[in-house]
Amino acid sequence: MVRYQCGVSADGSPAGCSSPARSPLSAPRRRRRAPRARWAWAARRWSSRPHGTVLRAAPASVSLGRRTVRTWTYNGLLPGPLIEATAGGRVRARLVNALPAPTTVHWHGIRIALPMDGAPGYSQQPTQRGEHFDYDFTVPDAGTYFYHSHVGTQLDRGLYGPLIVHDPHEPLGYDAEYTVVLDDWLDGLGGTPDDALNRLNASMDHDDTLRSPLLGGVTAEMRHPYYLVNGRAPDAPTTFTGRPGRRVRFRVINAAADTPFRLALGGHRLTVTHTDGFPVAPVIVDTILIGMGERYDFLVTLGSGTFPLVALAEGKGGR
Repeated sequence: MVRYQCGVSADGSPAGCSSPARSPLSAPRRRRRAPRARWAWAARRWSSRPHGTVLRAAPASVSLGRRTVRTWTYNGLLPGPLIEATAGGRVRARLVNALPAPTTVHWHGIRIALPMDGAPGYSQQPTQRGEHFDYDFTVPDAGTYFYHSHVGTQLDRGLYGPLIVHDPHEPLGYDAEYTVVLDDWLDGLGGTPDDALNRLNASMDHDDTLRSPLLGGVTAEMRHPYYLVNGRAPDAPTTFTGRPGRRVRFRVINAAADTPFRLALGGHRLTVTHTDGFPVAPVIVDTILIGMGERYDFLVTLGSGTFPLVALAEGKGGR
């Protein structure tokens, strides 16, 4: 049995591995060899029923590991519930707004009709408090995507979740897959994202030390108290479990607002197969630099032992 402790650090060191916690997103979803096979765990499986998925946007208390914060979420989860579909199929989701503010859902990276895109004031009017909006669209392309609020700083308050569109004729061969959602976090830790943005705009005193030689300059506007993997801080990391010798697909989503990450899996090289949902010529790398809103898919053959999956908050070192 091989275990992968998953954590994020600002200086690139492996995250602490005490009291590891299982995240729903860390549950391996096993791939059958039938070309049209679909898989998911029962509790959060994509429903083909007519009403589809309900996304209830509401204030909630969530645990980041050893710290509980008050924030906004979909269905009380951080990240929000996994939505799965098959390329060429339909996504049906009802947004129920229980927030004290208007909101929408944007389907990041998906080619869909404008009225379903979730851009307030452009593709639709925001859904007001106490109201609901039904999203119903066809997903043309397989790939790794995510959904999030497109109103103000609501994405930074936890209103995001993974959207996986499976290829009915999947050409890759692998035994299981894991979804990894990265984020930078400050909500509920002495203020809100709006408070932080207002302070930044009022002072215009940007932190000039947030630089990355790799990216050629300043990479971000602020430091964050926490950097999360699947809603967990490094002091109580997500744990992935698999068998040595198995081939695993990782789907990595950067839902952060202000942080690019450099990702590596200790003791392994990564075969990159997709960027932003679409296939690329496979390339073998040691690390992946993933910007805000980007997605990468890669394959690994699991070694034997315990290995850290580490995401460096690029340009925010020295903490």
